Amino acid sequence: MKSGHLIGIHLNQASPLLMVTIMAIFIIAVQAIIPMSWMQHWGFALAKEEIMVDEGLPNFFQVLKHTQGEYLIAENKCMKDIYGFETIESDVVRNLEQAPWPRVSIQGTPWYNILTNQRYAE
Repeated sequence: MKSGHLIGIHLNQASPLLMVTIMAIFIIAVQAIIPMSWMQHWGFALAKEEIMVDEGLPNFFQVLKHTQGEYLIAENKCMKDIYGFETIESDVVRNLEQAPWPRVSIQGTPWYNILTNQRYAE
């Protein structure tokens, strides 16, 4: 007597997920097999070299414009009052409130992109 439990491929609502899963497994396998140096040479890696921090950069609180600092403080206060959580730490708020008027401000690069560099943010 046949049980009817044979393996078969049927098109149904889960078929697209199966195809995406197969592609993801294929991409992960390729990345595991091909050396990272080759991937970087072909342009399939995020960075060819480690990002270095320019040691001549001034402190973030000395180059941030007051309007941007006040915006961060107001946003943090609003989120704390309405939703009950802070978007930035209290010592950062304190530093923003006590920041001197910048002699040179960040120009041409959004300041939040600079904070994505963890070494500079620390």
